[in-house]
Amino acid sequence: MHKKMFPHVNLNFFQQDLIEAEIKDEGAWKETLYFWCGNDYRGQSVFRMLEYYNKLITDRVKQNEAANVGRYIPQPGEVHYKDCSTCDNTRRIGDWKDGIECPDCIGVAA
Repeated sequence: MHKKMFPHVNLNFFQQDLIEAEIKDEGAWKETLYFWCGNDYRGQSVFRMLEYYNKLITDRVKQNEAANVGRYIPQPGEVHYKDCSTCDNTRRIGDWKDGIECPDCIGVAA
């Protein structure tokens, strides 16, 4: 993708390896390259590009965390329970058929 945005720039193997090792989010990398081209920055400045990319990723994580403030997020391995409105039983959610029907009330009219 770097070559498409900077066709006149020939990165050395070290710079290519840095990019390949660092980039995990293709959308954020594309946004970084658009920002770099739009500001007419040098395409050889791989370290600075990666700094911008990592800041972009960090900012996105912070935004996601801020959006989840006050919201309960289940942790892996936690067991969750659900109350049945028909029989007042509390059962593990995994026991519910398709997550909709209480196992004790299957087929019972409400």
